[in-house]
Amino acid sequence: MSKFFMFCLALFAAHSASSQKNPGIWDVYAGKKIKTVSEAERKSEGKNSTTINGVPTTVKATKTTRRTTRQTTFRKLGSADEYQCTFLIQRIQLEATGKAGLQYDSENTFERNPALQEMYDRLDQNIDKPMKKTIHTSPHANTGQAVSPDFLADWVGGLPQTHAAVELSCIFLNSYIFQGARTGAIRKDTLTAEGVRWENTYRMVALENNRWTIAASFVKKDQATKPKTPALSQGVTGSTEDSSFEGQLEVDARTGLIYKAELMRESTTTAQVMGSAMQTLNSSTYRVVNSLQN
Repeated sequence: MSKFFMFCLALFAAHSASSQKNPGIWDVYAGKKIKTVSEAERKSEGKNSTTINGVPTTVKATKTTRRTTRQTTFRKLGSADEYQCTFLIQRIQLEATGKAGLQYDSENTFERNPALQEMYDRLDQNIDKPMKKTIHTSPHANTGQAVSPDFLADWVGGLPQTHAAVELSCIFLNSYIFQGARTGAIRKDTLTAEGVRWENTYRMVALENNRWTIAASFVKKDQATKPKTPALSQGVTGSTEDSSFEGQLEVDARTGLIYKAELMRESTTTAQVMGSAMQTLNSSTYRVVNSLQN
């Protein structure tokens, strides 16, 4: 056997050993796409009434439904737990009832109200525009800045943070939540991103066919924010009090992929309108389905 052949064989063996030595838990997704479809149904009604300019005023009941279709692509990088992720918002659908009723579908540009063009432009700006970021499966390695705030707001869509990389909210769990867990175990997590802190609790309910059923609760500690809607910005300041989510997750026990999530959210929004406080009770249902695409 020639020395050259032996040398090539040794190189191949070394490369194979190196590849097997540093596998990443997301290697199964490398070169593939995860499709995420999330739906949020929000009902709001006034908690109190107040008087503005001598007129008794309360917040009218409204219902808003939002459906977002998005795609995450993984490319394996050098280290075992390092991947380049590409995030793509494919479609947003929005419908609201009540006094400010509206409809929006990013795929339907023909039936639009000219008076709402500013809102359409805001929602259109992130459709089919990929964002890239290097993500680590190790939660302690995610120190990079999140993608742009406007994109992130449309991408996450109000969902709770479940991974150190906020872009993977309700797509993956941090690995230390499910690795080595047993039925009945309770795992807790505190995550902070973009000025918001999440205090999360997970109870491992059942494990079947490498899939965990997990009862989850998420408590959001939010900073005071001003409303971004142009029609509300004049003379209005607002802040959302602490809000909480509770529900159930179905999670891949090997990778942390969240196959399904169904969550309920309760929150109270306070707006200062011309010096008077207006409170709104919000009740929302969130449903998320993640599926692997070739």
